[in-house]
Amino acid sequence: MSVALAQEDSNPIVRRNDPVGIRARLLDAAEALLAQRGFHGVTMREVAIEADIKLGTLTHHFPSKDDLFRSVVLRRAPEYVRRTESALNAALDAAGNAPPTTEAIVRAYVEPAFRLSMEGGVGWKNYMKMLGSAMSNRQRDAFLAPILEQFDPLLKRIVAAFARVHPEAEAEMLHWGLFFIEAAFIHILVEAGVVDRHSEGRCRSDDLERILENVVPFFSAGFDRLTAPDVVKLRRASPGESGSLLSADTAPSA
Repeated sequence: MSVALAQEDSNPIVRRNDPVGIRARLLDAAEALLAQRGFHGVTMREVAIEADIKLGTLTHHFPSKDDLFRSVVLRRAPEYVRRTESALNAALDAAGNAPPTTEAIVRAYVEPAFRLSMEGGVGWKNYMKMLGSAMSNRQRDAFLAPILEQFDPLLKRIVAAFARVHPEAEAEMLHWGLFFIEAAFIHILVEAGVVDRHSEGRCRSDDLERILENVVPFFSAGFDRLTAPDVVKLRRASPGESGSLLSADTAPSA
């Protein structure tokens, strides 16, 4: 763990004349509550109580819940984006003039978030859970604006990287593939415990190291299959048939 990340969790005593410390304490409290309950499940008063700071002080620093949420998002987003872009650049550079592999791009996309959640301390753990919870909301919700502003340009780069892997693929399928990965990725980050329950404890949703090593090849194989030439051919041959990829020749007999 880096010194900067280690210092983040030291929970220093905040002096009344320390506006930077007070602001950090409020952001930490908001981040923790947002990770647990989501944007719509947290009030400004609850954040003030969690931070042990007066409500008036909270609203002095952050006049509205939207302002508070934006500041929580923006505090860590640049570092998250920087790490992901660095991983993506490394994957593209390693490929040289050849197309990168699907697995290299998938890993570049998901591993930075996993590493920050696993190794960045409680603050980064809460941040990733908060992002996962927030992105499960309708994408037109106004409060999501700071997340979309920060991360949509990165997603465009990820799609462009997948296009290098599969230059023959339809643009639509590249976006579907990324969406399927995102949907699972978002749920994994929340660590909701679904797999713990239905596996009766054999698997744990907080075992991110094991999940990472299994999910990268899983996502990659699914993406490759979605853009495979034979699947594309079947899809083009049978448009409008309830999304079926089976032609009359390949459909199983009764």
